[in-house]
Amino acid sequence: MQNRSYLIYEYFKSRITFGCYSICESLPSTGTVGRQFACSPQTVRKALLRMRDEGYISLSPGRRAKVVYDAGHKGNHLLKDHLLARKEGLSDLYGSVEFIWQRLTDTGIRLMGEGDIAFLEGCASRKEADPLWLFTVSFWAILRPIKNDLILNLFWNTVRYIRFPYLWDSGARIASDVDFLKSGLLRVISSIKSGDTRNIAEAFYECYSRIVLTLNAEAYSPGEAVCLPPQIPFQWEIWRIRAQKCYTAAASLIQKINEGIYPEGSFLPSASALAHDYGVSVMTMRRTIRLLNEISVTKTYNGRGTQVLTINERPRQQEKLSPEIMRNMSLSLQGLHLVCLTCGEVMRDTLANAESADRDAFKERLEGIFENKNPSCILPACLKFIGEKNRLAYVRTVYASLYELSAWTSPLFSYPRSSEEDYESSKYISRESLYLLRAGKFVEFAEIFHKKLAQDLPMLQKHLAQLGANDALEMCRM
Repeated sequence: MQNRSYLIYEYFKSRITFGCYSICESLPSTGTVGRQFACSPQTVRKALLRMRDEGYISLSPGRRAKVVYDAGHKGNHLLKDHLLARKEGLSDLYGSVEFIWQRLTDTGIRLMGEGDIAFLEGCASRKEADPLWLFTVSFWAILRPIKNDLILNLFWNTVRYIRFPYLWDSGARIASDVDFLKSGLLRVISSIKSGDTRNIAEAFYECYSRIVLTLNAEAYSPGEAVCLPPQIPFQWEIWRIRAQKCYTAAASLIQKINEGIYPEGSFLPSASALAHDYGVSVMTMRRTIRLLNEISVTKTYNGRGTQVLTINERPRQQEKLSPEIMRNMSLSLQGLHLVCLTCGEVMRDTLANAESADRDAFKERLEGIFENKNPSCILPACLKFIGEKNRLAYVRTVYASLYELSAWTSPLFSYPRSSEEDYESSKYISRESLYLLRAGKFVEFAEIFHKKLAQDLPMLQKHLAQLGANDALEMCRM
């Protein structure tokens, strides 16, 4: 997940390189930065040490950090290059807000308490703070009551991509928008108190548009012929602190098992063959297989190989799992929560705008899953469809990441069912919903899928808690 010291590092590094700080200018004190980012002095110190080691600042005992990097006229060129390389991405993100962020902020606002609102009012009253940063922190505060670290991770990754909050004071035009941005924040607070979520979305759109226009004006003059450089797409770095390749390989193999590439009862290729396919060492692939064995997706037999277990062969009670597997399963549950909060409109939009051949292939895939009575495959199939076929690149990136992450939800879905009735209560599609999909009634199909997902989330939280995740029942508020 996102490291707070890394956010501080990114924030000040961007402001220095884009010319917001001049050479020999001092950064805010450690205490001020700590209050701004709600973290300890040690966390701030870690970020400052990294910037010092990379030649951006100097540090002296008892003094504030001093900038030693001279951006000079390079700052404006860097700003222009940054904006031009993300021009398509920023436009795409704007179109994605109603499908992802409006749904999440609606939920956060509904869950906010008096303390959360008081925090926002405190932000609005801070006259010395950067309005762009306050606006960003306000939306973070709205998302925080949802109690989903993965959503906050996506938020900060999006902030890092657009970098608007980092660029305060990078030009006179931006500074002229102080009153507009602060009035936007006050509108947000007023709308939260009145419960008018539509007005909050409008305030966000207006501020986002104003910032984009302002920064574009900084980047190039009206009427100037602009040749766009290769575009930099948004990337969601969920796994920043996890470097082991075996977990990525394990997630991929689980998805291939779900998709029937390695059917239940079949044997996986040898460790050496899989290592070659994934570009890892044989030792790494053996660790990967041990992970699959640990969560009872496979079982290795000496002299025979590794076999994919059927649902009925998997133990009803899992043994104690390793902390890393529990962490991945916890993240996957948070990913499922994010899907639950956004999938209704996203699924409808994807189905409505996909090519007919892609829709037909999706229908056939779901019908095959339905006939084979394998409910654990339904969610990955839907996430993969959205991650490949949605019209917006930002939504595709988010859902492709959620598809990868959903592999670790598979053990929660696929524990043995005690009866046909249990199977019926766990699947996301029925003959009725398949009929709606065939008939082109995408809104109704999406509503049924979303409703069933919302019903299953508490069951999966409970199962994860039974496996030893003590915070499973506290996170992911609806």
